[in-house]
Amino acid sequence: MLFFTVVIIAIMGFMIINFVKGQNISILEIIQRNIQNINWDIGPLWFLEVLLIYSVIYVLCRLIFKNKFSPFKDSFPRNKAIIIGILAISVGTFIVRIWYPVGRNFHVFQLAHHVHYAFCFWLGILAYRGKWFENISNAQAKIWKRIALITILLFPFMMAAIMITGDNVELYLGGFSWKSLLISIWDSVACLSIIISILSIFQKRFNNQGKLSKWMAPNFYVSYILHQPVIVAVTIPFLYISIPSPI
Repeated sequence: MLFFTVVIIAIMGFMIINFVKGQNISILEIIQRNIQNINWDIGPLWFLEVLLIYSVIYVLCRLIFKNKFSPFKDSFPRNKAIIIGILAISVGTFIVRIWYPVGRNFHVFQLAHHVHYAFCFWLGILAYRGKWFENISNAQAKIWKRIALITILLFPFMMAAIMITGDNVELYLGGFSWKSLLISIWDSVACLSIIISILSIFQKRFNNQGKLSKWMAPNFYVSYILHQPVIVAVTIPFLYISIPSPI
């Protein structure tokens, strides 16, 4: 993250200042300016900051609570447990969105989504310990695939209903209302049902690697860190090309 905020941000600043704004400033001057005017511009690496925070909290929990919590050992959680999990994160998301609706940042985070992030981080640890991924039954996966499909198909109808009635979309994004609760429930159902469906599909149909994916897999992390300056570099030449637009 420090490398990104010091070096990568400076490289992008150099490209924008020199090739978009037409000024002539060296990259060392940009780095010096950024250090003098510190701005925690983490860009897409906010996700890594979240993982770092969660990992530190996990380490502290392991130091305080010595015993490992490993429910559903060698078996996938039952549907009742999944439903309870959905209800829990629905309520948690609704409560957080009373003060931090979708679109409002705290630092560089949208807390409106962090109940799901934290819950899935914790689930990933439990799933690894309990070997859940190896024990998803076809019957159980089929149920959650249907729920995921219904949930996805409901979304455009929900959006259409909001547009037709002329309702205020912001009421669904947060605050203390049944509309915010409705979207919090939809988010939570979609979150777990889609994850379970994808796990099952990839386990049964896409559980091997070809040469290309085998080469890509260990390199995705660096691509995630470096993709932003590549996009900026590719975009800049198009600023000087007159491309017809309907707008």
